[in-house]
Amino acid sequence: MPVSERTLSQSQRSICIFIRREIEFREIDFSHITHDSIEVQGICIRFNNNSLNVVNLYRHSGTNTPAEIFRNIFEFFGDDNVLILGDFNSHYAAYGSSSDTGYSDHLPIHTQVGGF
Repeated sequence: MPVSERTLSQSQRSICIFIRREIEFREIDFSHITHDSIEVQGICIRFNNNSLNVVNLYRHSGTNTPAEIFRNIFEFFGDDNVLILGDFNSHYAAYGSSSDTGYSDHLPIHTQVGGF
């Protein structure tokens, strides 16, 4: 079952998390983290008296995402268990890319600062 659905125009992109109906979860509210360069959604899965936050992030290609956006996402979870995945469209030499987009340095810096 999809976590949330939105109606988009043909030129827009979106993200989706599918989760089995029998898995207990709740949606994470990211309404305070917005920018035209990203789409972000998340769920918190409960199991065995623990929880895991799963975040799906899509960063639009060719856009500049301010470092503050990544910092806000990483700091939002503090010491909670979190898995951040998605398409970051981050072309960076440290990731083995032969090109560097010039703004991709925000992600590696904030993943290190955020303890990832």
